[in-house]
Amino acid sequence: MKETESIDEFAGKISGLVNNLSDLGVTMEDDKQVKKLLDSVPDKFLHVIATIEQFFDLDTTPFDQTIGHLKAYEERIHKRDDQNEEHVLLTMEGSSGGGNRGCGKRKR
Repeated sequence: MKETESIDEFAGKISGLVNNLSDLGVTMEDDKQVKKLLDSVPDKFLHVIATIEQFFDLDTTPFDQTIGHLKAYEERIHKRDDQNEEHVLLTMEGSSGGGNRGCGKRKR
C-alpha cells in the first residue's frame, strides 16, 4: 500500500485481486486476506494493527470488519490532522494582525 493511498482504495485492490483469483478457480479465504492486508499497510497503522492482532482472532475475523477498523483509525488520523491544521491557521491569523502587541499601559 502506498502512503498516499486510502484504506478504501487499497481494500478495493485486494478485493479485485481476490475476484480475479476466484475467476481462475483459486479461493482466498478471509483469514489470508486479513493477514495480507495487515502486512501491507504503512507503518502509520502500526498501533491499530497491533490492537487488532491483540484483541481479535485473525483466523475468524472477517476481512470487511478489519477494513472497518482500519478505516475508523484512518478517519481519526485525518480528523486530528485537520484540527491541527485549523489550529495552526488560527494561530497564524492571530499573530499576523496589527493591533497593540505590547503588554504595557495604553495611552489615553
